[in-house]
Amino acid sequence: METPVSPGPGPGKGYETTDVRPVAVLPWFLVFVVLVLATLAGMYWLYAAFEARHEAVAGPGVLTPVTEETHLEPHLQVTPAVDLAEVRAAEQRILSSYEWVDRPNGVVRIPIERAIELTAARGLPVRAPR
Repeated sequence: METPVSPGPGPGKGYETTDVRPVAVLPWFLVFVVLVLATLAGMYWLYAAFEARHEAVAGPGVLTPVTEETHLEPHLQVTPAVDLAEVRAAEQRILSSYEWVDRPNGVVRIPIERAIELTAARGLPVRAPR
């Protein structure tokens, strides 16, 4: 046979019968209001500081113009597979071709396979022992 479950000690109404005392909540409410006002004052001060800095740099009453260079818009990849293929082809061109990097100083780019052969033949540079 099942035992009936009682809602708690003694018969109850099933809800809170007393209210919160306003005197107990009032200090917390005042602290909350003070913090909100302090935050608003801090935000106003920060905005004024940024405004003054902007006027010092750009001049009074001058708005920063939006130009083609400053106006950025998203550049979406329409064909990511084609873009990746182009990047890899450009990298492969760099790795497999001869090209002057700095002609006056004699710096040249050589194919990676040739660089590996030269490194294997000449060896890596080694520091002199102390």
